[in-house]
Amino acid sequence: MLYRLDAAFTAMHKPIVYAKVHLDTLPSNDTRKSFLTPTILRDGVDLFGMVSTSALAKPPCRYSRDEVPSADAIQAKLLAP
Repeated sequence: MLYRLDAAFTAMHKPIVYAKVHLDTLPSNDTRKSFLTPTILRDGVDLFGMVSTSALAKPPCRYSRDEVPSADAIQAKLLAP
């Protein structure tokens, strides 16, 4: 996901600026822990529309290796209003 996010920023000719967060390092009450991984959040909202889930009931991974959004799909979402 990070490789594709970097590729999306590069294709948009934008600086690659984001915060990479490991869920295990967040406090238990941090709302970002309620999203499946990997997730790209913009202003606290999942880029692909997934709503937060119970942090206790979530599976460890959101996508299989073949399901990760493409750089083009990420770019389209980043450019959307």
